Amino acid sequence: MKKITFLLFLFVNLSFAQSKNDVEFGIITALSISNVSDSYEQKTKSLIEYSGGAFGNYYFSEQWSLKLKAIYERKGFAEGFYDNKKTDIVFNMISVPITANYYFGNNNNWYVNLGPYMGFMIAAKATWFNTDITRIFNSTEYGIAGGIGYKLPISDQLDVFAEIDNQAGLSDIFKDNPGSAVRNNRLSFNLGIIF
Repeated sequence: MKKITFLLFLFVNLSFAQSKNDVEFGIITALSISNVSDSYEQKTKSLIEYSGGAFGNYYFSEQWSLKLKAIYERKGFAEGFYDNKKTDIVFNMISVPITANYYFGNNNNWYVNLGPYMGFMIAAKATWFNTDITRIFNSTEYGIAGGIGYKLPISDQLDVFAEIDNQAGLSDIFKDNPGSAVRNNRLSFNLGIIF
């Protein structure tokens, strides 16, 4: 909880430390496809879930910015891997990516981004009998986030955007795992509003 409070504090301070022209805020909603894989590239069946959150974006120039997101998302995987039963495993998480964004195109409407993320586990459930299995998973994860998007101005004060982003986990999701590390993977199709 202290980590989440610190990140929210950082988010608010970054937001108010700069002039309005340098900073923008927005909300985001997404449809995600997630699964897990191990070092042998064995993957599970994908799980389709939803996510949503908010972000602040600080511009260093017309072409570069630093974006901080706070996203509630449901990651996980479908059928097997954990217990060989026909059950889905769903992780309720708060993910915090910090990405460098590069804008390009005639009006700098296109952008690509890349950076690290941290994920904080709220709960983990097996859909088979709705069993809470949070205790067997690590409470945090980390990895690399990246994507591409397009921002469309609607008015002087409002933009909308669409983007595709990916998170590739680098840490093991299991607390006690004698085998190869099992990592989260997530591809997301995002829509949002920028104020």
